[in-house]
Amino acid sequence: MASTPARRLLADRAYDALKGSLQSGKYPPGTFLSERQLALGLGMSKTPLKSALVRLEQEGFLRISPQQGILVREPSVQEIVELFDLREAIETYVVQRIAGKLTAGQAAVLRANIHEQAAAVRKSDVADATRLDTEFHTMVCGFLGNREMSQTLARMREKLHILILGNLTRRPERLPTSAREHAAIAAALIKGRGAHAADLVRRHLDYGRNLVLGANIENRKSKIE
Repeated sequence: MASTPARRLLADRAYDALKGSLQSGKYPPGTFLSERQLALGLGMSKTPLKSALVRLEQEGFLRISPQQGILVREPSVQEIVELFDLREAIETYVVQRIAGKLTAGQAAVLRANIHEQAAAVRKSDVADATRLDTEFHTMVCGFLGNREMSQTLARMREKLHILILGNLTRRPERLPTSAREHAAIAAALIKGRGAHAADLVRRHLDYGRNLVLGANIENRKSKIE
């Protein structure tokens, strides 16, 4: 029998693998998962897998019930609204606090991210652009040095990631616009224009909120029809 540390290691490995699959779009919202097939795919028993599934359910990625089984969840309209409202509160606060105070190193990594976003747009690489989008927002928040805010934002981005990825996949024309908005926010931060940066962030998130909500509502309508 595996020791407790070994079981925890397997459970963590199962959690990381499943979460990665969910965030990559391999298992889109509405997908039913087989515990047996997941265990076979991961090459492990159901015991560590169950632990990973419970953890993902607690974080809102899955719904597990004896009747339906394992379902990949899609955030409700209310959840999406609340997540974007909280993001707006945190991110507008952060940019006003850090504008004009970035170190040379921070400004350099911010510019590097913007450069990489532009490259992803030229290649029409939606997955990489979405990854860099997440990196941009979490990086900016991280510059404040408030661990609680950074962790909160990271959790919210994780919940929204698959929806943002799906929207950009369906609407790739949004990629260059989003990259330009990020570049404008970065420029405002470096120049010390905090109020302007906050306004840019607000408009950027408003557009994202409406895009995600529109797709969410359309998806629910199609399932009903």
